[in-house]
Amino acid sequence: MVKTHIIKTDVLVVGGGLAGIFASMRARELGADVTLVDKNYVGKSGSSHFATSFLVFNEEWGDDIKMWMDQIVRIGEYLVDQKWAERVLRDSYHRYLDLVSWGVPFYKKDGTEGQPRPGEEPIRRLPTVAGYRKTCLMADFGAKGKKLLILRNKLLEKGVRIIDKVMITDLVKHGNRVVGAVGFNITTGDLYIFNSKAVVIASGGSGFRSPRYGTEFNTGDGVAAAFRAGADVISMEFMNKIWVVKKCDSIVIDGPASHMGIGEDKRVNGLGEDFLKEPAIYPNAILWALEVHAGRGPIHHVPYNVDREYYKEAIRRYEEGPSTEGPWLMMLDRAGLDIFKEPIEEVLTLDPSTPFRGIRVNYRCETNIQGLFAAGDAAGTNVTGANYSALGLGMAHASVTGYIAGEEAAKYSAKVSLEEISNSEVDRAREEVYAPLQRPSGFTTEHVLLRVQQTLFPYEILMVMHERRLEAALAMIEFFRDHFLPRLKARDIHDLKRAHEIRNIVLIAEIQLRASIMRKESRGIFYREDYPFRDDENWLKWIIVRNVNGRMRLETLPVPKEWQGDLLEPYEKRYVLQYTRVG
Repeated sequence: MVKTHIIKTDVLVVGGGLAGIFASMRARELGADVTLVDKNYVGKSGSSHFATSFLVFNEEWGDDIKMWMDQIVRIGEYLVDQKWAERVLRDSYHRYLDLVSWGVPFYKKDGTEGQPRPGEEPIRRLPTVAGYRKTCLMADFGAKGKKLLILRNKLLEKGVRIIDKVMITDLVKHGNRVVGAVGFNITTGDLYIFNSKAVVIASGGSGFRSPRYGTEFNTGDGVAAAFRAGADVISMEFMNKIWVVKKCDSIVIDGPASHMGIGEDKRVNGLGEDFLKEPAIYPNAILWALEVHAGRGPIHHVPYNVDREYYKEAIRRYEEGPSTEGPWLMMLDRAGLDIFKEPIEEVLTLDPSTPFRGIRVNYRCETNIQGLFAAGDAAGTNVTGANYSALGLGMAHASVTGYIAGEEAAKYSAKVSLEEISNSEVDRAREEVYAPLQRPSGFTTEHVLLRVQQTLFPYEILMVMHERRLEAALAMIEFFRDHFLPRLKARDIHDLKRAHEIRNIVLIAEIQLRASIMRKESRGIFYREDYPFRDDENWLKWIIVRNVNGRMRLETLPVPKEWQGDLLEPYEKRYVLQYTRVG
C-alpha cells in the first residue's frame, strides 16, 4: 500500500542541476521555505553533473561586450534575444563568484585545481569557431563529478528541503495560478502532493532518451507538465545534434590526441575522405548528416595508430584534467573498442541540451501562468539563437536564470497566500499517476519507446528535414498519442517512471514536429532539404506553441528590428556559415 505525502512549501523547485540549485539557494537566501525535488539524486543528476566549462565574462579581464554580443548574434544567426544574452554575459562573473564562495573548485590559470581568489583568472581557452575567436575566459570545474555534491551539502546547510527519487508528473492549478505539483517516488511508489505558492521548473532539456552519455534522463518532464498546464513554449524546432560511438554512449569529440602531441582527432566518410578538413559551410552536425544523406557514409573516427603504453602518462594527465566531460576512454574499453588501433564508427543522435528552447519566460523568468517560473535548459530564452554560440554558455545560462527564477519566485511567494489542494484533487492526481499500473493489459513501455525512437531518430527526420517526411513522422506520433498512450501499461513502479517519461516524450515530439513543419527555411542547426536557404524576409521570427483548450496553436513572434542586423550586408559576411544546395 503506497503512502501519500503532502508537503507544503513556499517555493517548489523541480530539477536538481545547476539551474535548480541556484534557484533553491537564492529563494532560500531571501527567506522562502524551499523544497527541491528531483527524479534522480540531487548532486548526481542533470546535464550539469557532466559539464566542465563555465563561461565567465569579466571586463576587468579584458573581455569586450560588443565583440561577444557580435559573436553570439552572428553565430546564433539573429534569432538571439539580445537582452537575455547580455544579461547572461554580464551576470556570469557574479554567479562564478557564488560558486567559488560555496566551495566549488575550479582549475586555475596555471592548470592546477583549487579555489581561485576573487578576481583571479581561471583557465583561459582560445578555440576558434567559424572565424570568431572566443577570448572570453572559460572556467573549468574541478572536482568533476563531485561539484554538484558540494552544492547539495551547501543547500542542506542553508535549510533547503531536498527530496530525491520523486518524479513530478503534473502541475496543479487554481484558475490561472499554479498552486503545486504531483508526483511519485520512483522506488517506493509513494504519492507526493506538493502544495506551494510558486513553482520553478529547472528539470533540463527535452529529449527522447537518445544514446548520449549524460542526457538520457532529459525527457522534457518539466516542459511537458508546464505545457499541459497552459504554459507557452518557444523555439522547440531547434535541437542540438551530437555524434556518439555506435557501440556505446561515449562521445569522442576531442580525445587526448593533441595532449599526446600527435595532432587532432579526425573523421573520415565511407570513402575514406577527410570531409571536415575544408572550412565548413554548415554547422558540423548538419555536415555529418548531409555526408550520410549523399551516400558517403558511414562516418568513422580515425585510429591514433600509436603505442598507448608509451603515452600512458599523457593520457593520465588528460583524463585528470579539466577537458574531459565523461569517462569516454573507459567506456570505449568496456565496449571492446580500441581507439588507438581501429577505426570506430560514429553516428549522429539528437541532443536535448539546447539552452534556448523550452518554456517561454520573460526577463524575470516568469511564464504566462501565475506562480510558475522556469530556468536552465527548460527555459526558452533564445539566449544563443539558432546555434550554440559559445563554449560554457549553457552553464552560465543555468546559473543566471536559476538565480533570477529563485529570486522572483521568492518575491512572488511573499506576496500571496497558500491555496490548499482539495481532497478531490488529491484523489484525481492519484488516479492519473497510477493509471498505467492499473491496466491489466496494454502496450509495454519498451514497445512504445522503441516505436517513437524509430520514428524520430533516423537522420532524415529531424536532421535533414523535408515537409513530407516531417508530416509522416507527425502522423505516427499522433497515432502513438491517441492509440498507445491510453493503453500504456507499466509492470512496476520503475516502469511507471518510464511510462510517464514516454507520455512527455510523445508530447514534446508532437510540438517539435509541428514547429519544424512551420519553419520553412534553413538556419543554424535547423536544416530543411526542401528549403535549403535562410529566409530573412519571412523567418527572422520565433515560433511559439500554445496549449489552447488541449489543442496546439502555433504563432510567430518577429525578432525586433534592432536585433536583426544589417539586412543589406553581403550574405558571406552576414552569415559565418553559408547554406548551399546539397550536391
